[in-house]
Amino acid sequence: GGCCLFFAFVCPDLAARTSPLVPVSVLVGYALSALLLMLTAFRDPGSIEPQRLKQQPQRGHRYTVREVQVRGHTLELKYCESCNVHRPPRASHCRECDRCVMKWDHHCPWVGNCI
Repeated sequence: GGCCLFFAFVCPDLAARTSPLVPVSVLVGYALSALLLMLTAFRDPGSIEPQRLKQQPQRGHRYTVREVQVRGHTLELKYCESCNVHRPPRASHCRECDRCVMKWDHHCPWVGNCI
């Protein structure tokens, strides 16, 4: 809507007053912004597939932390009760998407995906 009006009415006057490169650079910037928005919105943010357990763990028995050795360093993997997996470091469970995401920072409401 507003973008079409800008390119139909403002850009011709802008090109006449300044340079024809100004509207072209605005168009390139708009197309690049739209492309990056679509890539962010529709790509997988690095989801960790949840494990479906055949039997539920006993009450009071929690798989909270598992220690693993990676290149001589000990890492603690936290357990996600919603997904039934041990999450790698920097992974977290997103309440909006209901899944664990690698390198999770936040859930962005503007693109409807995890960042």
